[in-house]
Amino acid sequence: MMMEREEAPFSNVPSRYASIDLFKNTYLHAQLEEHCFKGICSYTQKRTRVCSLRDIILSINTILTMHYGDPDNEAVGWDSSSKEDYEGTGFHRECGGYILPDNRKIYTDIYELLCDNNFIVDHNRLLEDIIDNFGSIRFIQQDPYGLTDAEERLYDWRYITEHSIKMMKDGKTLTEMEEQEAVRLYNILEAIQIAQYPLLKEISFRVFRCVNYDDNKVPPVEYSDLTSPPVKYTKNLRMSQKGDSVFYCSLNKDTTLKEAIKDNNEGYTYIGTFESMHKMHILDLTKIDMDLSIFNQDYNLYYLLLFLRDFCKAISKPIRNDDEQIEYVPTQLITYFFRNCLKYYHRDMSKSDLDGILYSSSKDGTPNAVLFFDNENSEKHLKLLEYETIYKGKVINSSTKNTYK
Repeated sequence: MMMEREEAPFSNVPSRYASIDLFKNTYLHAQLEEHCFKGICSYTQKRTRVCSLRDIILSINTILTMHYGDPDNEAVGWDSSSKEDYEGTGFHRECGGYILPDNRKIYTDIYELLCDNNFIVDHNRLLEDIIDNFGSIRFIQQDPYGLTDAEERLYDWRYITEHSIKMMKDGKTLTEMEEQEAVRLYNILEAIQIAQYPLLKEISFRVFRCVNYDDNKVPPVEYSDLTSPPVKYTKNLRMSQKGDSVFYCSLNKDTTLKEAIKDNNEGYTYIGTFESMHKMHILDLTKIDMDLSIFNQDYNLYYLLLFLRDFCKAISKPIRNDDEQIEYVPTQLITYFFRNCLKYYHRDMSKSDLDGILYSSSKDGTPNAVLFFDNENSEKHLKLLEYETIYKGKVINSSTKNTYK
């Protein structure tokens, strides 16, 4: 029976068919599309694209076995004695005698394993059938005594965070830090270049930028007053150092107001509406799910996104007013590296430099952007359509239009 099951797994699954649209995980959905056909869904009774229940379970199992293995195949140690006292050793016994590190477990419940990996199916009866027909399992993360790929990515971020702050205290520049972390950073770069889409995009957009001035900067203002600050007015921010003039903006006007206008603002605030003058080559981090799932991304992209997720969390934290904030150094380093080394590859294999990064606002989660255009060259890339004037927190002119060619 065991040999038959190995040769023809899940051969006793009943002949039922399910709409692939009931599965909400994108990577799994794409795998099911390879096996689907027009038919009647056994669960909704609608004619649609369906897969057999067996093919569905096989696809789920294939994804799981990319990340998990049987304890015996993963060379998990076994203690056949009756002694169970492993307190303080960093190990514990499980499933009768398997000896595991304290941060590892053996899954014997398929429902628990699916839930822990954010598996989503939009039909309770279908979920029950998947669980019932999966049968007994015994899964453990691959290489349980070493670091998983997920932990390595997490370690990468923690290491870069700690090491870059230490290097900054030692007086290292971002260029010197990049050289020190070259191998680690280029592994991340390579993974992004392989993934390319949907992380790297070529898009046009309209953005909004808010600039605060004291009472001395009264309207009208010029283009250079609304774009990236002159170098002498720059300061340390999450994605740029003091002395680096870049264009921070938002794709949502209300977000711009929330982030830039302060209740105690006693001066003028200007909100400029800009439009890109050409296709921008952008690293888009706004779609990275904070609850990643092995059922949403293929193996390599999943572990890359774990690193980028931690980067996103760091750049989406509220900005402090401390101009020397050392917590900015890791995100400044990664941004600096992407800016200098990441390329957008066209279909003809020509390449373009990165123009900027899209990320989520710390205020409301809407898309923000940092564009790598300084005060002098931004006019070559961004057209100012209009600006509004706000004085002491109140709009005094919402229709002032100054169109620049």
